[in-house]
Amino acid sequence: MARKTRMTVCALNIIIHDAEKRDYAKLLVESAKLQEVVSFNKTHAGTLLGVKKKNVYEKDYLFGTLCRFVNINPPYFDSIRQSIITDEDGNPIDLVESHIKANAELISFCLFEEEHYLFVVSNKMSPSMAKKFFENLFQHESIIQQFGSVDVMLQTTKEAIDAIFAMFSIRNLHITVNRPNPHNLNQYSLDVEKFLDDQRAEKLNFIMASRNKDGIAPKGLTKDFIESAKNNGRVQAKGLDLEGKSVTLDTDNSPLTDTDYYDKAIEDANIVLVNIAKKIWGIISK
Repeated sequence: MARKTRMTVCALNIIIHDAEKRDYAKLLVESAKLQEVVSFNKTHAGTLLGVKKKNVYEKDYLFGTLCRFVNINPPYFDSIRQSIITDEDGNPIDLVESHIKANAELISFCLFEEEHYLFVVSNKMSPSMAKKFFENLFQHESIIQQFGSVDVMLQTTKEAIDAIFAMFSIRNLHITVNRPNPHNLNQYSLDVEKFLDDQRAEKLNFIMASRNKDGIAPKGLTKDFIESAKNNGRVQAKGLDLEGKSVTLDTDNSPLTDTDYYDKAIEDANIVLVNIAKKIWGIISK
């Protein structure tokens, strides 16, 4: 029996704030044209190789591929000579041309255009890396000129939100909420939508600090902001557990993912990706 390949997928909620410029397929097409190398931490970077439409289950989806790699820079170490490789003046020698990248991995993704969600294969690229890659890519000057501000949010789990509410003592709370995705509105999101509409705002940054040892008790709109951030933002909380130990929780550290296994010899990876994405969307849209 052939060994099956594992595919794990995460979800990114993409928001183009200017309603007149909301074309998510075009956003990815134009981003791919840049051929830009995008760094998303000290050692890792990537580039968007291209996107193309493919019909799956009688519906067109936009599929794409990015390449994730490691930036390797001098100084280099010679393990035989047991020394740093330098020139006669003691300056490190760059042995690798700048356009050559190491530890390259191809990463697939799929756009659900109406829902403006990207579903990214995260076996070889963590969900937080995927978020940072697209976040930085969409900050390119050319993309901002065409589409304005674009936000990328990592879909988190219900358990991550529950863990914040269950903290014994919340001392600091930082909530970031974007205008809710209209395709998965719940009562919390409707309340946040009205709050932002009433004040002609697109995004909320909300910071609270406790005044006493009992900590913050989220209620009303604050609770709605936290619940809405599960789909449309991020929550960071610092506080204490029952034993008085420091606890730090971040919803970006608890991404919503799903996994399936398939036979590469007979199954289309794009179809597997769509199937997993549909399962994740089913959870998001409940």
